[in-house]
Amino acid sequence: MTILAEAEGGGLALELEREEGKANLVETVERLAAERERIIVLIAGGSCSGKTTAARELAERFGTDALLVPTDSYYHGRSRLPDLLPPGHHDNFDHPDAVELDRLAADLRALREGRVVEMPNYQFDTAERAEPVTVGPKPIIIVEGLYALSEPLRSIGPDYGVFFDASRHGKFIRRLKREAGGAERDTRESVYDIVARIAEMVEPMYERYVEPTRAHADLIVRNDYTPEESAELPRVDQLKLRCPEGFALPEPYRTGRAVRQVDHYFFDPAMAAGETLRMRKEGSGPDRTMTLSYRVSGHERLPLFRGHLSAEVSEDVSGLLERLYGSRLFVEKRRTEYAPPCLEGGTVHVDTDVEARSNGRRAELGTFAEFSAVGEITPVEALRLERSVGRAPEDIVNRSYYQLAREALVL
Repeated sequence: MTILAEAEGGGLALELEREEGKANLVETVERLAAERERIIVLIAGGSCSGKTTAARELAERFGTDALLVPTDSYYHGRSRLPDLLPPGHHDNFDHPDAVELDRLAADLRALREGRVVEMPNYQFDTAERAEPVTVGPKPIIIVEGLYALSEPLRSIGPDYGVFFDASRHGKFIRRLKREAGGAERDTRESVYDIVARIAEMVEPMYERYVEPTRAHADLIVRNDYTPEESAELPRVDQLKLRCPEGFALPEPYRTGRAVRQVDHYFFDPAMAAGETLRMRKEGSGPDRTMTLSYRVSGHERLPLFRGHLSAEVSEDVSGLLERLYGSRLFVEKRRTEYAPPCLEGGTVHVDTDVEARSNGRRAELGTFAEFSAVGEITPVEALRLERSVGRAPEDIVNRSYYQLAREALVL
């Protein structure tokens, strides 16, 4: 669907979904490049909004005719930031004063005029600048970054301005996935450090400085997050059965002791139905663990952290996540694991005393037996589970604890 959004100065900006917007960007650049000797395209947006990927794809599309200029190249080195940034922001690379925007604007003017420039060369591994890079003009100059639509760069009279828009949740999940998992993860940073930086620096700077530049775009591309982006491994299907109070399976089938679980579910209105970020506290004392995982409906989309089911976190993370998402509910339960022989290696979790609470409200959800399997649970497997726990098809509950809690608490 096409939307015309009000832009700065009373004009209208075209607002399109991701694929249509990217196609429109290519068509517009082709047209402008055919009409003018050199064009400058500014592509802005929040962290993990999709702007960098789009800019790279655009540069690749036009090959040797295109020059890609990341505003990141113009970061001041970390050693200079304390002298340049306001008090309390000495290490805040998301602050606009961390980028030498005036120099970038001057270099863009020179490139448009056909002159060669010495471009700064910021290095992320050292957080300092290396030797400058000599860059010559190209017919298409693409500038991308948080502040690509900031006033210093708008002052050069760009030919086209684009803003990639995404919800706070979408940007957070993408960034957490990028920085908290996989072989590229900086092991010096804990998940708490990453979440704290997003909550205390990234999002506040976006809201104060980056989001307002959206009004200066000619094209707004809505690049919101979809749950399928995290479905890199087969889904985990779950079958949940409602059971009477006091329900248990035969003791010989039990595989371990009962543990107390407290699940924190974080959500906001931008998230899809059934979508949530879950932080689980399990056990107590020295055996207590805290894990963070991303979930959709009754299925877990794996991995949020590449190669890992979940990541260990500290309890302090919960306050940061509530600040980011604005809403949280709790589900507490006592969980016991069983392995009935009829399930051929499968396990059943029996959850008792399941209770939901949020903002002073409480709701008892009951007792449940839950079976998990990679991929789809077939009707035959469902029948085996029903028989193993002595339940019937009408006892099946096709909703996650998160969904049941929201229904019970009317959230």
